[in-house]
Amino acid sequence: MERIARFIRETNGAAVALTGPDPHYLREVALELPKEVEGFPPRPSDIVVVDPEGEDIGIDEIREVESFFDFSPEYGERKFVVLLDADRMTQQAANAFLKTLEEPPRYGVIIVTTSRWYYLLPTIRSRMVRFSVVPPPLEGDHHPWVRAAAEHDWRVRGELPKADRILKKARKAKAEELVKMVKGSSAIESSLAAFEILERFTELDDSSFIDFVESIGSKLSGKEFFKFNAFLSRVALWLMEIEERWSMEDARFFDSVARAKVANYNNLLTLYNIAIRVREMRREKPWN
Repeated sequence: MERIARFIRETNGAAVALTGPDPHYLREVALELPKEVEGFPPRPSDIVVVDPEGEDIGIDEIREVESFFDFSPEYGERKFVVLLDADRMTQQAANAFLKTLEEPPRYGVIIVTTSRWYYLLPTIRSRMVRFSVVPPPLEGDHHPWVRAAAEHDWRVRGELPKADRILKKARKAKAEELVKMVKGSSAIESSLAAFEILERFTELDDSSFIDFVESIGSKLSGKEFFKFNAFLSRVALWLMEIEERWSMEDARFFDSVARAKVANYNNLLTLYNIAIRVREMRREKPWN
């Protein structure tokens, strides 16, 4: 925080990109930076936060940023734009954002977060100073699923005391209960339920496997199903890390589902594809 804040203070028209594997940790750091730079919380009129919350960042949000910089700060020395999950910009929004980066006002500070640095346009990347922001290592002895969840989602660390109870709950849960857990507000519950779903994809016989996938699909629809598949694919990538099984084809598939911006595919078929790919991983050799 101190290193990034010092760079911003010493630079007119600063544009920084915070990158790392955990979007939630990046968000926390980015939202604290304006206070760290100024030494006090900026006035609401001197800071704007663009938070897509899983949706696309469109041209309207970028135009808001442009007009925000038309006027000098009301109270402090700088005005701050915090653009979260910048990889969710549409092509049109990215092109407009590039113009803002080319000529920022001397009092303007742009703070961008992304866990997918190379999804940004090369011209955008070249106009920002990149800082790698990684959470501190998780201490203590934890189940591999818990450790993976905590390393990829900062929010999980505050819920670690519940880990053993939630693991037991997930192991006993039926398909519809696991879906509810994934959709719930608890980060650790969502992650561990997703791991349990992936585990069952691998351990059920063919008939039970189909019934299980269909049961999950029957509890989801529309955008909710789309988001469920995206999250399950992210957890599948974490599982590949745990198991050290790197199939480039599978990694590309899971990544494409995890970062999809538009639900332009059949959700149930995508769920089957996720399930079958994870199932095939298990058939190669048992889990570690």
